Amino acid sequence: MNEELLKIYEDNTNEYGLPVFDLFTWQNLNTKYLDPDTSLVMSKRAKVMIDTMIHFFEKHHPKFPFREFDMHDVRKNFYDLRDLNLKDNIFPKEKCKTVHEKYDDYVGNFPEHGMGIVNFSANYNIISDAFMNRERMKCSYDRSPSPITMWNDQTDLKQILSPIWRLHPKCEMPLKNNLYIEGVRVGAYFATQFKPSVAKAFYDFTKSKKVLDTSSGWGDRMAGFFASNAEEYYGMDPNGDLHQNYHSMAIQYNNWLGAENPQTKTGDNWFQVEGKKKVKIYRSPAEDLPWDEIPDDIDIMFSSPPYFATERYAEGSKFENDQSWSRYNSYEAWRDGFYLPVMNKVFEKLAPGGWLMVNIMDPKVKGKRHKSCDDLVNDLKEYFVGQIGMRIMSRPKSIKSFEGDTHEERKAKYDEWQAKWFIESVWCFRKPDPDGSDDDIFAPYKDSTLSGMGPAVVQQPVQKKKLSEATTEKSSLEGFFD
Repeated sequence: MNEELLKIYEDNTNEYGLPVFDLFTWQNLNTKYLDPDTSLVMSKRAKVMIDTMIHFFEKHHPKFPFREFDMHDVRKNFYDLRDLNLKDNIFPKEKCKTVHEKYDDYVGNFPEHGMGIVNFSANYNIISDAFMNRERMKCSYDRSPSPITMWNDQTDLKQILSPIWRLHPKCEMPLKNNLYIEGVRVGAYFATQFKPSVAKAFYDFTKSKKVLDTSSGWGDRMAGFFASNAEEYYGMDPNGDLHQNYHSMAIQYNNWLGAENPQTKTGDNWFQVEGKKKVKIYRSPAEDLPWDEIPDDIDIMFSSPPYFATERYAEGSKFENDQSWSRYNSYEAWRDGFYLPVMNKVFEKLAPGGWLMVNIMDPKVKGKRHKSCDDLVNDLKEYFVGQIGMRIMSRPKSIKSFEGDTHEERKAKYDEWQAKWFIESVWCFRKPDPDGSDDDIFAPYKDSTLSGMGPAVVQQPVQKKKLSEATTEKSSLEGFFD
């Protein structure tokens, strides 16, 4: 710890109590206090600065630096998403590169049952995160506290502060809130967002008008709904702390679509906003939903249910006991009390030809993998159409982590790894359609000229498997949100 540097930190704090510096000053500080030996790893070169920063945190306890959003940027991103050309981001299986899914022994694996891949960026996540970021920072992981808890409890300050220097060894960014957030993102667990662009794609290329979402999450799929051609959205979330945010989103998005005065109605456990589009959100666990209130002609149920107990939503709040991870103390209880019963209820609500599309991966809790994907496919095997891959970024790897006697051999394996398309699976089921319409929703994209695509190569499954075997309205929102 350096007393002189500590004084500099203390003399340059912002409204959060955090040391902040413009780029010129930050670079000069690093020039002065970094170890000049460039052969050392950055954590050792910056040891004095990191240790002094840790001491500052322990002494002053600065507030968590929530991300700040420019609503003009958010609105621009909303309009950009609304006008997004899906064609450039949807790839039939025949036009896909080498595909790698999390596990290669799924009953409905991609090599045998893949339909295609959607490849959208996270650029539009800001549309929903602008409303939900502060709540999202409260979400913990089964093996890690929430970012806010980790920050406030000072669980491991070095873990969340050292990435400031490790990620930016050349100090090309000023020390502001966003740089602290970057450090927290690396050192702590951030609850994941669902890409609104992917949601829009699924609604639009299934030509859906009525949408159901049994796990509204952080409002990401609702944001995608407003940017799509769909007209009605029915969602649910037992975490009451999020519902004011959902309401704000529904009002704002309707405004951006041209509805000057969207109308709100509320019931004991729901609110509804209707303007250019209609949204109805229930404050309820999906298994307790009054299903008779849900229309019987849903075009698509598209959702990403909780991965059993991996993410702990609403932990420590008055709504914790309504969360599925809290209600069910084993995977089997969660599967039989929440997961599969809800999916079967949903299927009853689909219109003929309607789609049930579920994004889920096998959760791994305390080292044990639970086969939630196979359980779903086997339970609804009669209606299983296939899976769609959502492209995701792979975890970074160094060339040194690959086997080989020479750098060239390791580099070749590294390049092969980098060329793969990593996916999360969306398991697709369809209610029989008396009109016999085609299940191949990728058909319109098969004749398109798409650049940058390699040959259709997918990983081979470990073993081929069969699909078998295995209200009174209120005039005010105050009571509802309270």
